[in-house]
Amino acid sequence: MSAIAGLWHLDGKPDAGRRIAPMVEALTPFGRDRADTWDGGFIALGARLTDLLPEDAFDRQPLVGGGGRFVLVADLRLDNRPELAAALSIDAGRAAAMADADMLLSAWERWGTRTPGHLIGNFAFALWDREERRLHLVRDAMGERPLFYVAKDGIIAFATMYQGLHALPECPFAPDLAAVRAFAGFFSDYRDRSMHAGVRRVLAGTRLEIGSAGTVTTHRYWDIFAVRPRSFSSDAECVEQYRAAWDRAVRDRLRSTGPIGCHLSSGYDSSAVATTAAAMLAERGQRLTAYTAVPMAGVPLRALPGQIIDEGPIAAITASRHPNIDHILVGQDGRAIGEDQEEIFQYWQQPVRNLCNRVWRTDIARQMRQRGERVLLNGAFGNLTVSYHGREVLPELFRRGRWLQLVRELNAMSGREGRLRRFLMNTLFPFVPMEVQYAIRRAFGKQSTSRAVFSPLRPEALDAIRREESEGRTEHMVDFSGFGYSTRAARIQVGLNQADIGAHSKFMLGAYGTDERDASRDQRFVELILSLPGSVFLKNGEARWIYRRAFAGQVPAEAMTTMALKGYQSADWMYRLHKGRAAINEIVRNGLAIPEIADQLDVPFMESCLVADLNFERAHLREVETPLRTRFLMGVSVLDFVSRAKGAREEGVTT
Repeated sequence: MSAIAGLWHLDGKPDAGRRIAPMVEALTPFGRDRADTWDGGFIALGARLTDLLPEDAFDRQPLVGGGGRFVLVADLRLDNRPELAAALSIDAGRAAAMADADMLLSAWERWGTRTPGHLIGNFAFALWDREERRLHLVRDAMGERPLFYVAKDGIIAFATMYQGLHALPECPFAPDLAAVRAFAGFFSDYRDRSMHAGVRRVLAGTRLEIGSAGTVTTHRYWDIFAVRPRSFSSDAECVEQYRAAWDRAVRDRLRSTGPIGCHLSSGYDSSAVATTAAAMLAERGQRLTAYTAVPMAGVPLRALPGQIIDEGPIAAITASRHPNIDHILVGQDGRAIGEDQEEIFQYWQQPVRNLCNRVWRTDIARQMRQRGERVLLNGAFGNLTVSYHGREVLPELFRRGRWLQLVRELNAMSGREGRLRRFLMNTLFPFVPMEVQYAIRRAFGKQSTSRAVFSPLRPEALDAIRREESEGRTEHMVDFSGFGYSTRAARIQVGLNQADIGAHSKFMLGAYGTDERDASRDQRFVELILSLPGSVFLKNGEARWIYRRAFAGQVPAEAMTTMALKGYQSADWMYRLHKGRAAINEIVRNGLAIPEIADQLDVPFMESCLVADLNFERAHLREVETPLRTRFLMGVSVLDFVSRAKGAREEGVTT
């Protein structure tokens, strides 16, 4: 299932069935194969389907169960179907003919509001309890399926994406400028606010319970900080558990009605995904298409020490180890940055953080569409899970006073992974105020990590966000500034909240027909990573120790690089910026004409980038890359979103 929607008239007005029809229609791009609604008079639920799983052939949502008490619509892929079937006493024959939504409804009939804690997978669902007159809105722990809602003017309405809500006159286009400002300021989250005024998000790992008076009660059924360390008998057991959990995560994402593709770079995470999936598919006699983004053809590129600017050759080594991998390079044709802005707004309706990488990600999706592939495997979350480096071990040893072991690790790391000075900074910085950290970095000639360096906002706007937080008027989940030096749980929490991955995944499905599945974001695997001792991530100066043991002989040595060597994605960004310069400059000029957003941005900086000469020889330098690639293009994305949303509102667009 791919899209859901619902409308509840709290005053009992009996025309919800009529009014939900345009909501469901607006969600067509996210569910093109089948659609239906359930009409309860004052409340109506709708669902659309895109066939992605073999069991989708049995999906007939909306579903009614519990003797007519419950009505369910769900956008989901359940990854623990065997465990659920066993717990619900469903035999194998019956389970094979059940859609995931059928199994979910059976679970709710058994466990009620405790059901979300029994589910593993990607899901967003709504359940109407006719007996208690309560609506439950639920989202998976990792936030991989989106769900938005509005509560205003006597209605409760929800939808997979904004388009479904904008089909209602009560929810016209209007950007939430405070949320957009926080996004542009690199604050990791803005609680349940969305980028659209009046539209709220159901947060990951949360069940909302809405009563007949319209009161919304939030229940968190999963908390990353509640995951506790486990006891393991040996390092070998840790490696065994790690590999078993990883294999399960990949295997569960291979359920598909058609051929499968994957992203393959020169690095750890995508290499682990591609090689694991290829081996599993080979057992079934199936092939895997691996897509690698490479620089556009015919442009000279320079790199800083340790940068891999063309990941094609190493990716080719990985692919060559598996006869059933078809390796395809994308990006050589050199599409411009900014070409996808119309599609981003039409299907995603949010600003995006990295317009450079947006180009090659959509290049892959377009190639997949031509080849008839619907599922794309990736390891986008892998830096925090599958290939987690383990550097938090260093400050932990310092805090516990284990000086001798700390010295040994630092000495070993300086020999294996890079310069000793960097690891000393990793060790001490968690105990140093951010202002002092910035001063130290400047003293060593390093780029500051403060928001002011990366954000297009005026300093006064950044200060206003901090002031509103301190006064309790604005609330954010985690301060982004401490991200690099936190515990594993805090790092993963910030990673989950940096962007709403669910909305992005749905955008890719609507715009290109691509269902992205991230094995490195698997809830069970994340929980295992949090439960493992830090020593298996950093041991004897070797970062990613457990990864190297788990994938030894599978991932080529060329892909198991050191910390000092890393793939540099979109190394050709300046050439692509040059190709899209006219359109991008128009976006900036139009956006800066809107006072409410221009007042928040560093206008002189944005205007200076319009006329700045592009020095391709210096594109690789941080002092050139950060202002243009990060700060300026973030401003472009924000201005484009606000301009288009304002235009849609003025034109009365509702879908």
